[in-house]
Amino acid sequence: MLIRDVIRNREPYSTKATATVQEAAEFMAERNIGAVCVIDEEGRLLGVFSERDVLNRIVVPPTRFEIASMTGSYLVPNSRSPASPSPGTM
Repeated sequence: MLIRDVIRNREPYSTKATATVQEAAEFMAERNIGAVCVIDEEGRLLGVFSERDVLNRIVVPPTRFEIASMTGSYLVPNSRSPASPSPGTM
């Protein structure tokens, strides 16, 4: 099974890198999701912002950082990649 098969009929969840942490957390809560893709002004993927980022990096909410400063670089599989992690990534 491919990732595109799993997400075929889902809304693409993303937010701009200029969103605040509060806005991203509210976005995820409203949709009952645990992570959101962070994109730049051209729509390119910059990283993934997750509940774990909120828990591990935010001390006193609401914080007004731009979430682009909190996302790391992640390997993003192409549409032909299987939906399973690479060895050593889990």
